[in-house]
Amino acid sequence: MEQALKRWFTTRRAAKHIDKSEATLKTWRSRGIGPPFYKPMGGLVYYKVEDLDAWIEQNGPQFTSAKR
Repeated sequence: MEQALKRWFTTRRAAKHIDKSEATLKTWRSRGIGPPFYKPMGGLVYYKVEDLDAWIEQNGPQFTSAKR
């Protein structure tokens, strides 16, 4: 069971994983864009690590500044 829980991230951890803010993920969810998420009964939002990694591979790094 513990192994299965490691495959899911909260919004905070997912944001860190893809180097975005929690607010960005929330905005993306409301617009229907960004990585897939799951919101089981209870209201908390979770992201599968595999989905986040696939999303990163598909979208590549998204830098907002040429200084990176």
